[in-house]
Amino acid sequence: MTNKVIYLPVQIKKRAFVAKLLLGYLSLKDNYCFVIGKRHSVKRIALYGPDGIYLEKDFFGKKGEYFNKFQHRDMKFYGLDDEGLVFHDDNEYVNRRVDYNNLKYLESVFAWGERHANILKKFLGPSEEKKVVTVGNPRIDLLSNIGAHIYQEQIVYINKNYGDFILFNSFFALANGIRSIDELINRLKRLKNNISVDIINYWYGFYEYQKQLFALIIDALKILAAHKQIKIVIRPHPNEKVATWDKIFKNYKNVIVNKEFDIFPWIYTAKAIIHNSCTTGVEAYLLGKSVIAYQPVVNERFDLDLPNSLSIKVTNIEELTDTIEKIINNSYEEKKEDLIKKEQIIKFHIHFDKQLSSELILKEFNNNNFTKELPLFKRDYFDLALGVALNMTDRIYKLLKKDSRINNDFPYTKKNEIKDYLHLLDSYFGYNVKFEIKQLASSCFLVSPK
Repeated sequence: MTNKVIYLPVQIKKRAFVAKLLLGYLSLKDNYCFVIGKRHSVKRIALYGPDGIYLEKDFFGKKGEYFNKFQHRDMKFYGLDDEGLVFHDDNEYVNRRVDYNNLKYLESVFAWGERHANILKKFLGPSEEKKVVTVGNPRIDLLSNIGAHIYQEQIVYINKNYGDFILFNSFFALANGIRSIDELINRLKRLKNNISVDIINYWYGFYEYQKQLFALIIDALKILAAHKQIKIVIRPHPNEKVATWDKIFKNYKNVIVNKEFDIFPWIYTAKAIIHNSCTTGVEAYLLGKSVIAYQPVVNERFDLDLPNSLSIKVTNIEELTDTIEKIINNSYEEKKEDLIKKEQIIKFHIHFDKQLSSELILKEFNNNNFTKELPLFKRDYFDLALGVALNMTDRIYKLLKKDSRINNDFPYTKKNEIKDYLHLLDSYFGYNVKFEIKQLASSCFLVSPK
């Protein structure tokens, strides 16, 4: 029986779940067990469960209040910001996503790359900058043959059912959000201590800019869709109203609005990707795809430089149409100097190593020495029952074709889904890891080595 446990809370399933599962799978080889699932459920299990390693998903909010509950225990907290790769500028990132009251509890703070590490080290100062460890991110591990293997079934399905298509990955969680801008600002105020008026005004300004951009991109997609030979797949942001897109393009037979699957199989199978200031631009670049940043308007304050700088930038519909046609006909060629510049940009923002990011994180975890035998994990029956009830309500919303907030971030998850992903990982790595799975709470599971 192992005496080592890792807690892996996930907020947005489609963004980070499989990446955290990869980290958990590799930990089994080092004789860890791990708890993975919906953030709220994992937090409750950790609070009443055995001590171990807790990998927090970001550095902001009032997490210090939660961490403080473990002050007389031997829980080791680490931090990895799932959204620490793409942001507007250094100051905006610190104001929105970094809080010293959280960082002070962390053994180590994991950085995506050199830029992210520099920001965190400057914030912590010389006395604590050693906390910052540059490892990349498990999400980057998946942008490789690992991801192609894990998502093979979805890739085959998409190829069979969609053929050649252009992917537009939407990022309009403000302009077309399930939650209003006022709700989002109020949430930010609750989560971030002493948030400045400038930052609040910044987000209201960003909302207005998104509304303008949203209208212009819809116009461009309609013009593209008029070319019947081009099939377009629109993938809304997890926090967007899907119904808005359905309504706009209901009469366009060659436009498909689809929120299924994680982003990897859609990028992998797309002929080209269109975006504006979206992390998808980075992911698509790393997968060697043709990526277009459509920028009909430009605003240095709100545009995200990293994903746009790794893309082919176009500013009007004529350029967009021409570029897509060249990509479809395999006649588009980028300048050599542009390719070199992009390679330098990506190396500054993302850490690459011979070892996977997941392996580098586990190396840090292995510096701990846990000697106590783990007590048994207890099921949270209230959370289990609540999860079933919420899932039923969510299904009713879908039957009524209404956007639901209930399981939006983390859809209801069953044991077999965990099992299938772990078997796929094991077939890729060939470690022949034996494991058992136990459900502890709603969409929350304990995976232990046999």
